[in-house]
Amino acid sequence: MKDKLLQLRGQALQYWQARNPRERLILACGGAVLLIALYVACLQAVQTRIATLDRRLPELLLNSYEIAAGGRAAAPAAPVRSSEDLRSELFRLLADQGVKAELRGLAADRVEARLAPAGGEVLLRQLNALRLASGSRVASLQLRSGDAPGTAELTAILERRP
Repeated sequence: MKDKLLQLRGQALQYWQARNPRERLILACGGAVLLIALYVACLQAVQTRIATLDRRLPELLLNSYEIAAGGRAAAPAAPVRSSEDLRSELFRLLADQGVKAELRGLAADRVEARLAPAGGEVLLRQLNALRLASGSRVASLQLRSGDAPGTAELTAILERRP
């Protein structure tokens, strides 16, 4: 293999020396243009990939949070009853789980829930368990630092599509 490379190098050197100075200049400029074009093409591919990932980053983060929360969340306590309004169902689920919360009905299929202050991870797990058990989705979420150190307050608007 080494002999073959040395032979190719010798042939290339012989070819280069056989050219006059004008041809060497033209070949060097052509090679430089070719290298620059390849470099720009590679950079463009990388920039396109970065832009794609930048656009998808919020969706990917949300999916990772849902996967992380779903793996540790409690399983739904009961099957979803579509005939029951969302507020009544959330009251029942909260009572079954022993979670303290304040619910305010915004519509039959839209409820504002304020969970009792606790650790942030605990609140998110409770909210995810409610979301899964009621078959609803989180339309809005506010997580604020609580009065006591290490606690948080959570306010979420849950809604169910008809």
